[in-house]
Amino acid sequence: MAKHSEWVTASEIGTYVYCEEAWRLTHGLKIPPGSVRALRRGTETHAAWQRVERLTARLMRAALIVAGLALAGILLRAYLS
Repeated sequence: MAKHSEWVTASEIGTYVYCEEAWRLTHGLKIPPGSVRALRRGTETHAAWQRVERLTARLMRAALIVAGLALAGILLRAYLS
């Protein structure tokens, strides 16, 4: 089967979803991946960003719980008054 340049492969989609910059460099600009050190640094950067994302999600959930409890307390106090 002939490969057409306008076709997007599953590998390209996976690269883009994981890191738009990696896709732009390898598939858009046709620059091969760099040194092992640069790849490792990119992996570490992604891991750090995932930790930040997880922490943010936990803090948002906690804030919603606290807000819900505060609203419940206000409504209960108004109901009992």
